[in-house]
Amino acid sequence: MSRDFFFQLGAWARWGWKAKSWRLTHPPHLFAWFEAVRRPMRQEDLESLRRAFERNSTPLTAPDAGAGSRVRGARTVGKVARTALKSARQAGRLARLAEAVGAERVLELGTCLGVTTAYIARTGAHVTTLEADPVLAAAARSGWERTGCAERIEGHVGTFAELLPNLMATWRAEGHPGFDLIFIDGHHHGPALREYVELLRPWLRRGDRPAALVCDDIRWSPSMWHAWETLSAEWTVAVDCGSSGWLVEGSRLTPFRRAVRLR
Repeated sequence: MSRDFFFQLGAWARWGWKAKSWRLTHPPHLFAWFEAVRRPMRQEDLESLRRAFERNSTPLTAPDAGAGSRVRGARTVGKVARTALKSARQAGRLARLAEAVGAERVLELGTCLGVTTAYIARTGAHVTTLEADPVLAAAARSGWERTGCAERIEGHVGTFAELLPNLMATWRAEGHPGFDLIFIDGHHHGPALREYVELLRPWLRRGDRPAALVCDDIRWSPSMWHAWETLSAEWTVAVDCGSSGWLVEGSRLTPFRRAVRLR
């Protein structure tokens, strides 16, 4: 077993010991968000799509671009679907969070096979999503078309480092109003996570209504956890939900830094 496995075991045990019930949350907007995500959205056609991906033996030809894949042997669409896709509950919770923040525009770093992307699009939000692997990106696009989500999703193929500078230049030129929700689920390396958060923080929507940046897999490795600890100390609101961390931006926020149990 890898050292990361033992790290994760200890990290989850520490979280279980210190996490507080969501019911003890005092800031009203956070309480409402927690209450919403406890009732995950479920879309049966998207779950059928997930199962179809799990049976797909198409090989991936590009090397892992930094997602930290732990797939053994030859990588295929099916193996990625079985090991890397967010669960139905995780995808449904993220969709509920998008609804709770009133998301009109969402940015996702790490499309994978686009099931979570489709869940978010089902809330009515427009999703801009980035994926480095062309085979995964093509499969995701096919799935969105089959499930009627494609018109609300703008997919880009390339690494985050390749795509973000040009995208941000376009957003500036167009006067982009910012994103209500940003979800980072790729390039599982602590320094990279910190870089992306610092780069994207200015692109969170400003105003009285809070916006959220979600960092996934914060207990993936010691470097990811160290990055989360550093980031959470720099934001007024930082919520450790166990598998993911929420960083919240907005005016007149009440300081809140806590591990929260959503059950």
